[in-house]
Amino acid sequence: MKNISIFSFVAILISSSLFISCEDEELTADEVALIVDEVIKAQPAAPTLPVETDKYAFSGNIISAITENTDESTTFVKYFESDIPNSIDASSGTAFAAYFPRSVYKNQIFNTNPNGNARNNLFKLQINKETGVLEATDEIVLTNNLQTVRIIDDKTGVFTITGELKLFVFNPSTMKITDIIDIPNAQRVATNDDNHYVNIQYRKNDNRIFLALYTDLDPTPAFYDATTVWVEVINFTTRQWEKTISFDNAQYPVQRGANNNMVDEEGNVYILCQGSYGLDGKASINSTQDSRPQFLKIPAGRTDFDPDYSFNPVLVNNPLLTGNFAQFVTGPILDNDGNGYAAISALPDSPRVLELLEKLAGGTITPAEFGELRRLVLSGATSKWAKLNFDAQSVELLDIPATAGFGFPMSHKYGDGDLLYFNAFDPSNNLNAIYEYNPATNTSKVLYNITAGGQAISYVKLTD
Repeated sequence: MKNISIFSFVAILISSSLFISCEDEELTADEVALIVDEVIKAQPAAPTLPVETDKYAFSGNIISAITENTDESTTFVKYFESDIPNSIDASSGTAFAAYFPRSVYKNQIFNTNPNGNARNNLFKLQINKETGVLEATDEIVLTNNLQTVRIIDDKTGVFTITGELKLFVFNPSTMKITDIIDIPNAQRVATNDDNHYVNIQYRKNDNRIFLALYTDLDPTPAFYDATTVWVEVINFTTRQWEKTISFDNAQYPVQRGANNNMVDEEGNVYILCQGSYGLDGKASINSTQDSRPQFLKIPAGRTDFDPDYSFNPVLVNNPLLTGNFAQFVTGPILDNDGNGYAAISALPDSPRVLELLEKLAGGTITPAEFGELRRLVLSGATSKWAKLNFDAQSVELLDIPATAGFGFPMSHKYGDGDLLYFNAFDPSNNLNAIYEYNPATNTSKVLYNITAGGQAISYVKLTD
């Protein structure tokens, strides 16, 4: 996936070719892929070691904050065994180069290598009770970059990697790959440089998995180079691919935020599509349905899209925001009874954003002004956390202050608890907090505020 600013993109495509010969006879690409699969499946068993069941914490809280510059970022991670202080200097925690939980399950965090920028592994991380430090307890070495992870139960998880139109099954307890599900008729856009799965939704009701395709042409500024969204349907009971489904007039099916499973208790599956952020030339009032954010729906008991369901909370809440350069719907999470939450664009762009965009379009913007534009777009507090009813397609803004909607929107819910947690970031008002929200009373309060060490992002509550 491109690593870009909102208006300027640096695309780095690392490609490698594997050549294997036997008596000067070169294998075909299919034969090489088969060999790689068999090697992965035949991972040597690690020596059985005594399990120190009391070494790692099963309760407590992990806070994190990220600092960024042009070339790299640092994330500070800090553990609290019980109560969290109202104000936290995150820089007093442990510094990691690449901490971003892909999945949280009980007292385990699944992530790429937190101590480096390499993403070709899947780490299991836990809190050492004695030191209070997050440490790697096991890993799976991958053949390419990790994309997304979904933990189903103690012994079953799935993940996807860059460049592979397959679903990998693993055991989170042993951290061993147990199966690779091929998708024989996988949809891909042949003219694009990158095709892989970036969104995994698991429906427990009928044991099915839905994989949304990410497809990208590297030289373009847009994140996603198509105006159709494709989803592969996997029968996880038989471990077989069933079919490909598609929805036209939609783009970029990623959630941006915590990796929450968007399947409700009835079995309705919701796929959030980000649109184009205006990066494909369809900005502001010129944006079309595909270029705007929208939730798509795969109804309970079905394995196809509802062709008439397209829920854009931004337009429902305030149709006048079509004048914004881009619309954001980020950080989604489901609750119950058809309700969910997300950070949505709710305030107009500042006049300064529009002024700088005119300079950018005219080619007169200076480097300093471009940096200002980037900060305003990424950190401008124009989004609000909102309660969404997916049945009625209604929107209700929460009493949490406005927040930056593009950069690191996070929503969390842990265990059987009713409380939800949302981050709120507005540097112009010294807001850098995680809020605790109670759906029963429709009230919220600051759980903690980060005073130093970067922007508040993931909050992890350990459970057993």
